[in-house]
Amino acid sequence: MMKLALAASAALALTATSASANGYWQDGVYYSTPTVTTNTYTTPSYTTPTYTTPTVTTPTYTTPTYTTPTVTAPTYTTPTYTTPTYTVPAYQAPVYSAPAYVAPSITYAPAPTYVVPQYDGKQRVRQRIRNQRRRIERAEARGDLRPREEDRLRSRLREIRQTFRAYRDNDGVIGRYEEDQLMRMLNRNSRRIARLANNDRTVRYDDQYYSPYRR
Repeated sequence: MMKLALAASAALALTATSASANGYWQDGVYYSTPTVTTNTYTTPSYTTPTYTTPTVTTPTYTTPTYTTPTVTAPTYTTPTYTTPTYTVPAYQAPVYSAPAYVAPSITYAPAPTYVVPQYDGKQRVRQRIRNQRRRIERAEARGDLRPREEDRLRSRLREIRQTFRAYRDNDGVIGRYEEDQLMRMLNRNSRRIARLANNDRTVRYDDQYYSPYRR
């Protein structure tokens, strides 16, 4: 390396370059030579550790002292027995008092009033009176009744109707006995209508009476 440096220096000198110990000139410029610092290596110091043996202390054992307990024998006391005294109770006869008798008060509920449904035959009687009136009107329209026969039938039917009204106005109903009486009257009148409407005496169109037995 030194030789190479010397050779380089010589070359520089030949090129009209002057140098010094700390640097060199080249082309009118001075260049300083770098300083090289040598690093020193220090070997680390190693300390050998010291080992201390631990001290072991042996424990001391103390034997306990045992104390024998003192046992005291119990003392037995004989109990004293006292004979009980028995007193005979005095008997006292009970006093009996007869209880006073109080008659109970009884309140009777009123007896229920039962109303027997009353029989009423008004509708049956009315229906038969209407039927006989229609029969008389039809027989008259056919000419089967003479004026006197018609008057007799209507007079009988009027009497039955008056009897019906008298029974009805008595107590407001037509009882069984009253109905029987009216039915008998209506039955007789019904037979009378049939007899007079079906006999041979009729009315001609000229309002003259006609009978096949009359000459």
